[in-house]
Amino acid sequence: MISQRALATTQASAGCAPAARTGSRKANWAVGFAVAGAIGGWLLILPAICSIVAIVLGVAARREIRAQPDLKGATKAKAAIFLGASFTLLWLLLGISLLMTMSSGHVGAYLGG
Repeated sequence: MISQRALATTQASAGCAPAARTGSRKANWAVGFAVAGAIGGWLLILPAICSIVAIVLGVAARREIRAQPDLKGATKAKAAIFLGASFTLLWLLLGISLLMTMSSGHVGAYLGG
């Protein structure tokens, strides 16, 4: 298997332009953060932050893809925005319910006390 560096060197010596990037890196990062926001529930505040970052990167990726139509990843960007928004809402509702439970004084019943 030929490495990217060897391929670029071969293309440059042959007078060819290197292959253009075809996928949006922002879209890939956005999906990664959306997944981290979805599965990182035991890390307390981190999933909410990851979900918000997924939304921001997804929107940035959509703008990038709209500006450069040869880039791929529009579906990934949309999925990241959807997942990020869904899990942000989920973590927000979970946090509110936890705060309401703690403020009502019934935490002992949930913790086995």
